[in-house]
Amino acid sequence: MGTLAFGTVLKAALIAGLAAGLTAAVFHLLFTEPLIDRAVTLEEASHQDGDHEPALVSRDTQKKGLVVGFVLLGISWAMVFGVAFQAAQRWLPAMSRFKQGAIMALFAYWAVALLPFLKYPANPPGIGDPQTIGQRQALYAGFLALSVITVLFGIWLIRSLDVRLANSTRATSLGWAAIIGVSLLLFLLMPGISEEGNLPADLLNSFRVMSILGLTIFWATMGLLFGKLIGQAPRSNRLSGGSAIQS
Repeated sequence: MGTLAFGTVLKAALIAGLAAGLTAAVFHLLFTEPLIDRAVTLEEASHQDGDHEPALVSRDTQKKGLVVGFVLLGISWAMVFGVAFQAAQRWLPAMSRFKQGAIMALFAYWAVALLPFLKYPANPPGIGDPQTIGQRQALYAGFLALSVITVLFGIWLIRSLDVRLANSTRATSLGWAAIIGVSLLLFLLMPGISEEGNLPADLLNSFRVMSILGLTIFWATMGLLFGKLIGQAPRSNRLSGGSAIQS
């Protein structure tokens, strides 16, 4: 099976990313935004009169911005994902294009979504010291970068073992074991963040559950649709007349 042309990969990634962004946005509008509304109400009630500055942006505007933000997020991640998949094609195990696309999305989900979230989970309004926002963002970005490097190493290791062992299943298992082992080491070594706030535990936990579900929906949509699209792509490396993706 030949390497796909970059135009084919990028087109598939952009379509998948747009769909993933819209799907995640609808999910959060329905399930996460009501929790944020509740958190905002409780935070405002906890302040004395005159001790709370009004929000610069109304909640209605924030909700509209959420849809636009997720669409832009989907497109942005799609471009990164497309470039990463194009570069990693020769390292991925010998399997169908659909499975290659799906497993690449699984790697991305682990590296940029699940593992960073488990270390530094999302918080609703009212949780966390505003004075440490910069520190929290720097730690999160650093952990995300190290996690991505770990996954790229794992992909290279899987491909190398696949060639040497001539056994894709065993190579993939060993590669995943290496990724998980290094990731857990990073998880333990990275410093934690003090989380303080007065929100009820059920609200905080519900918000975090919805947050990780949103990330899971985003990357599941991205991976499955991307895999389907590249699986339908023509086998030839040459593209004709813009027919990058065909049935």
